[in-house]
Amino acid sequence: MKQFKSLIALVLAVMMALALCGTALAEGEGGESPAAETPATPTNNLTKDTSVTVTGLDAGDKVAFYKMIEWVDGTGWAWTSAATTAATAASVTLPELTVITGKLDTTKTPAEFVAGVISAANGAIIAKAAAKMTAVDTIDASNGSATLNTTTSGVGLYCALVTPGTPDNLYNPIFVSSDFSQKETSPNTQEASLSASYSDTALVKKESVTLKKEIDGTTALTGDTKYDVNVGDTVNFTITSKVPAFSEAYIDPVYELTDTLEKGLVVKGTPSVTVGELNLSAGTDYKVTVAEDSKSFKVEMLTSGIAAVRNAKVAQDITVTYSATVTAIDEDKWNINEKDNTATVKFSNNPGDKTKYGLLEDKTRNYTFTIDGNLLGKTFGSWETSELIKIGKNADGTDLTKVVNYKSGTSETPLSPLEGAEFQLKKGEAIYKNTVFDGTKITSDENGRLLINGLDAGTYTLTETKAPDGFIKDTRTFTITITPTYKTIPAGSYDKDGITVKYDSYEVLESYTVAVYDGSNTVTSSYTAKTDATEQDATTHIDLGSNVKVTETVVSAAGYAGDVVTPINNTRGTELPSTGGIGTTIFYVAGIVLVLGAAAIIIARRKAEQE
Repeated sequence: MKQFKSLIALVLAVMMALALCGTALAEGEGGESPAAETPATPTNNLTKDTSVTVTGLDAGDKVAFYKMIEWVDGTGWAWTSAATTAATAASVTLPELTVITGKLDTTKTPAEFVAGVISAANGAIIAKAAAKMTAVDTIDASNGSATLNTTTSGVGLYCALVTPGTPDNLYNPIFVSSDFSQKETSPNTQEASLSASYSDTALVKKESVTLKKEIDGTTALTGDTKYDVNVGDTVNFTITSKVPAFSEAYIDPVYELTDTLEKGLVVKGTPSVTVGELNLSAGTDYKVTVAEDSKSFKVEMLTSGIAAVRNAKVAQDITVTYSATVTAIDEDKWNINEKDNTATVKFSNNPGDKTKYGLLEDKTRNYTFTIDGNLLGKTFGSWETSELIKIGKNADGTDLTKVVNYKSGTSETPLSPLEGAEFQLKKGEAIYKNTVFDGTKITSDENGRLLINGLDAGTYTLTETKAPDGFIKDTRTFTITITPTYKTIPAGSYDKDGITVKYDSYEVLESYTVAVYDGSNTVTSSYTAKTDATEQDATTHIDLGSNVKVTETVVSAAGYAGDVVTPINNTRGTELPSTGGIGTTIFYVAGIVLVLGAAAIIIARRKAEQE
């Protein structure tokens, strides 16, 4: 009996041991203890990635990091208190987090603990909240990347907002996370140029805005280009740029394209606008405003137009075409006259800060030329060019009473100016006219100058149509050729009220010549445009074409090395009538008739004598 009781005790002990083993196996194969239903604090075998990095940036960019989601021991992932406060200030509601309970899943990032939180719309909401927060730190991307050490700020999800260092870039929000891992790993890195962080494909991270303004058309005329024009001409322009695909994180983003026409040009009609292949409407998606004086216009993208580009998920090319009329101005009496024209694009480049903009600039220049005009840029006295001078001579070839020293190369030429001679100018077969002067009647002034202004480059012919009373006109045809050369001002940037303005390359006048052929000889006057030395200072942008001067060598008070005089001579006397009047023809005819009559009489008499 005693042995039986011992056996029973042994069986019971074995059964209890088996029961305990079964419980342990059950728990090890899939069960979780009730205590594991709440998130666990990372154990000692888990380490933290202590930095987050944004790459693909440009040197000069600044990255502000905002901590949005944090790990709360014993609770899980949660919005930071700063984020919830900022969301209220930004009038947005942060999305709900899906808290994953149980053991800490070390394969998940903070973003992946948020069920769809970084969607296109939610990402914009988070970024709007971030824009209202105080940054954990702002890092200079001096080497094209920015790294934040999160040792003090803690593990979590960060929103990075980038302020571009160059005026043609903008960035949409970037999300990076500092996580737990089983062992030390390289820092978490997120390319700023990718279209998405994690699974988000709706946010475009980086875009470059461009601007180019061009004068349309070319010409095959000798010495003529699209940069030089005649007063009264219509000049066509094309402006191309890009409208960014602003994310929804941008608060009331701005995109404005303006064009300002300086003296000598006015907008003709209303500019035409196309935005990529989007079917946008004027007045609804964008607005075109032309100033009352037609000296400028603005193309402004409206809210619906910006939304349409955003929905396209990629920046859209914008093309603006328009025409301008070349007008006469007071300075058209100058030997060189600029028709200046500047296009500017202004666009938001910082989410949440409406005061931050990128500014791009591009310009064009057209030029008109003047014969016998005022020299542009001369700083003393009255300085006029003298390519053509109407002069008078006495019948014996001596000078008239009034003699003036005219500049002629490196010397002075004494000539007697003649007032009141009339000329006609042609380009090809057509009489050349513009809104400054009537090409059929160009009259020499008291100094013999013709002052033919507002001219395009190219070849012309000039003939005298009427001499002053008491003088015989010059019957020669003068061929005048104006030939300019241009140089490219390279792209660069300058500071405008604390904002960096980037401008594209453009063409300016470098020099030009006026060649006059009188039927026997050609004389050429040469002029070189230049700028002051201060305008070459790389640290200061001064418009290189706005102060065109002419290279000069002063020989004396009246000496100038630029132009060479071509005299157009009238001699005192009475001009015999030409075709259309009696002239000498009637005398020749009468003489011939008399000779023939006399011959006939002689022949008749001899015949009569013979009979």
